[in-house]
Amino acid sequence: AGTSYSPELKDAYLKWNACDWGSVQMGQFKTNLGRQFNTKDHALQFADRSIASDYFNLGRQDGAKAELKLGEGVVLGAGIYNGLSQIEGQNSSGVDTR
Repeated sequence: AGTSYSPELKDAYLKWNACDWGSVQMGQFKTNLGRQFNTKDHALQFADRSIASDYFNLGRQDGAKAELKLGEGVVLGAGIYNGLSQIEGQNSSGVDTR
């Protein structure tokens, strides 16, 4: 009784595929850290996710990333993300305005 729910934005981004081997993405999306976070459950070797993976997981954040495909199955990527302070949360306006 009295519980209210509000929608939560998961992923919203713009991706520019500059050419066949390079792209730039900006918005809110999953960071590329942690295979267990970025891989669907059915594709993992074990059903459980590790405690270390959950601890170091950055989740979804605002930011930008660039990717270059160097060869067959080899991708080089770099990203910069806003991060979350303890008072902020996902989909919340930032409190650090400097």
